[in-house]
Amino acid sequence: MASLKPDMGIDGQTGALDDVLNEITPETGGDKKHQNIMNDDIEEKDSAIQMLIVFIDELGGGCGQFIEQISEIILNLTQFSASDNIRNSAANALPSLIKCTKTAFPDKVAEMQIMAKKYSNNIIEAMESETETDCLIV
Repeated sequence: MASLKPDMGIDGQTGALDDVLNEITPETGGDKKHQNIMNDDIEEKDSAIQMLIVFIDELGGGCGQFIEQISEIILNLTQFSASDNIRNSAANALPSLIKCTKTAFPDKVAEMQIMAKKYSNNIIEAMESETETDCLIV
């Protein structure tokens, strides 16, 4: 019986999805290059981000204790090089997080300003390397 090779990479090596994504990431430092790949894992990640936005919108301040963890995940995905859908979804999640923070912690104005500045800086940084016009609009 032939054995199956799990998680086959682009170059024929075995590895996880992260290895595949690393293989397609451009190695040139300053070039503005993004690959747009759509597979089941990326579609599921995009759906998860969109569901997270729905949970944030519906729960409002109820998910306030998780804002820091959610922010860390979302901010990293605004520069996800393999899919413009994920970059768009991540950018769309940031306003919902600020609304959630405002509802959960209305008296922490200084923290919300710091949060908004962090989000804005992240978006500006992501825009510098963005090549897709639709993503820049979002």
